[in-house]
Amino acid sequence: MLKDDFSFDAKSKIILYLLENGESKKTDLLGITTMHTIEKSLRELESNGYIKVDEIFHSRRTYIIILTQKGKALAIQLRKV
Repeated sequence: MLKDDFSFDAKSKIILYLLENGESKKTDLLGITTMHTIEKSLRELESNGYIKVDEIFHSRRTYIIILTQKGKALAIQLRKV
């Protein structure tokens, strides 16, 4: 996916957030948009290979979101715009 094909919406904000902040929890993204939008965006980003979502267990379920190489390349393109 080229930057021209990627609309600047919640998904682009998530990609850029992860580039700047690295591995993050799903709840860290709440400052960007609503949890519903985060959930939908993460599913789309993961299915397209831009992120990886790992589930870890502590006292409760936690999800860690990581940019893939494909996601990093896109984030760098987005940051140039």
